[in-house]
Amino acid sequence: MPGGRALSVAEEIVARQEELRAVWPGFWPIGQPFMLVDSQATVLYSPARSAPPAGFVPARGPRVAELAGMWLHAGVPPDLDIARGRNAHLEYDADGDVVTAVRVGDDVAEAIELLFHEQFHVFQRSHFRPTLPSAPVEGAPLDSVELARLDELERATLKRALAADPAHVGQVARDYVAIRIRRMSGQPDSVVQAEHGVERTEGSTQWVGMRMLTRVQGDDIGSFRGRLSELLNWRPAPASFDVVFDGLPIARRQRLYSTGAAILELLDRLGAPDWQTRLAMGEAPFDILVATISTSSRSRPRSRSARFGERNNNLPGEGGRERLAAAIARAAAS
Repeated sequence: MPGGRALSVAEEIVARQEELRAVWPGFWPIGQPFMLVDSQATVLYSPARSAPPAGFVPARGPRVAELAGMWLHAGVPPDLDIARGRNAHLEYDADGDVVTAVRVGDDVAEAIELLFHEQFHVFQRSHFRPTLPSAPVEGAPLDSVELARLDELERATLKRALAADPAHVGQVARDYVAIRIRRMSGQPDSVVQAEHGVERTEGSTQWVGMRMLTRVQGDDIGSFRGRLSELLNWRPAPASFDVVFDGLPIARRQRLYSTGAAILELLDRLGAPDWQTRLAMGEAPFDILVATISTSSRSRPRSRSARFGERNNNLPGEGGRERLAAAIARAAAS
């Protein structure tokens, strides 16, 4: 039975398990089950099984020696309700083996990233301290000219930080913190909390999905940072500012996937101590970044609200106002 595109992708994932398990502690252990679906067949990888689920047979492929635990089903199992056409995902119960199932369409990279992204959400349910639900944000100044300008400068500065050489990444990260604190000073606490919550949960899944895709494709870290930088360029449809989900307009919520992932990449570059454990325990990515780059213990995060006296421009370290002005000037010139 031919396995098609799904089998080829599954083979590559299994072949790179040792590399994949190193991306996040405890995530994607050797033998992690998963399911991929294409127009020809459904592929289930589940090496702990002694026998396949009903309708599945052992896989046969060019790398058969590596395929212990790989099972094929012609077409799509009748009880697998997965969308046709574009990539889609769901959790599927294969005779008691609950796995993340993803459709592999024309965009194979999208399907691979989606598999890891959604499986990391499953991982979060048992390994992350839950993020408190966000209160609805009503009448919040999310789209003023000044806030929009600062938002653009923030993302431009994150892109600079991703591309910066090791000697300068810390300074660019400080610029980013200064600009973001300035923007946060004009936001209600409910918005700050909502942003931090989305960056923690969705930003981490975005980072993991993209990092895992990089490993599967055999790309280098520069390619990963380049794709992440492109993601920061995303522009929402105007109508998405009018639809609120989980406390934030869809437009702003989607932007936080990329900013959260970019902050995590900065934490990794800066060698922030135990940042993955701290994130899982409840700290927001931005809080960990501020603590990492701060020159004074007084600027360590104290709460999930507007922080560090930012409403008075009391930015981390000395010379807060001057630092903000210089950071904005560098961002605007980039």
